[in-house]
Amino acid sequence: MAACEGQKEGSSKDLGVEEADLQTSQGFMHKTGILPILTRADQTILHVQRCFSSPSGTDTLLMNVGYLSLMGSSILSAKLPAADANVQHLDSKGRHTSFLGILFDKMLSRHPPRVLGRTAQVLVDDFRNFGRLWRIFAIYQAIRNLCSRNVHSKMLLGIAWAQTLADLGYQVLENGAYISGKGILMWNERQQSRAWIWSSRFLGLVVVLDLFKVLWEGYSSSPNEAIVEKRTIGWPQVQIGEVLVNLIYLPLIGDYAVEKSKLSQFWVGFLGSAAGGLKFIKLWNNSV
Repeated sequence: MAACEGQKEGSSKDLGVEEADLQTSQGFMHKTGILPILTRADQTILHVQRCFSSPSGTDTLLMNVGYLSLMGSSILSAKLPAADANVQHLDSKGRHTSFLGILFDKMLSRHPPRVLGRTAQVLVDDFRNFGRLWRIFAIYQAIRNLCSRNVHSKMLLGIAWAQTLADLGYQVLENGAYISGKGILMWNERQQSRAWIWSSRFLGLVVVLDLFKVLWEGYSSSPNEAIVEKRTIGWPQVQIGEVLVNLIYLPLIGDYAVEKSKLSQFWVGFLGSAAGGLKFIKLWNNSV
């Protein structure tokens, strides 16, 4: 019994020491500001995980990664040639270059920023295109819903049908071009190129119809039934974020919808990042 009591006293003392050490470490981290930083980092990581938990959230995050890498690589490729020329000028005068400078110069010569950014965007686009292959089932569900939908406004019903059919054309052509590029369908390069172009045109039609629908809903709402929120722009039920995203999308989709691109790599990345940033803000706020 005495031995058992001694063991209990020893274990209780050990637990007391451990609790004291834990409180001391927590107090130290709190005083130094480490604990709030770790707590905030933990909450941020969990928030990002919630954003990644849905296919649309994953697509939005990858969209930002792809377009930001494209814009960043365009900026770097415009700034770094001058620095590279300065390094060569210093070398021609026999001045010593640092090891890091030589290493950095060799890395840039083997992997130019523009190529790296474009490669990253192609990788992200490939993943996003694969994820969108299954949207065809969501479009089928949308058609079923429209068939059983009782809408008082014939205009809104017509817009919904036009949007759904345009979305169907966009998805079928994109899926065909994508899997043909992987060697599954036997479309040649010209057919694939035409499919990509026409899929972008159908997507542009979806965006235009969405803008028209949002504006129509705003104008057709009666003042008594309309609830004006902070995010409206004078028309009831018109969300600023949706309108801005669609307006930014239009020149970007228009550039994809022609055979020869008119926008530079920087402007493609900038417009895509702007639209993706607005979508990410909405996603972040909705996933709290």
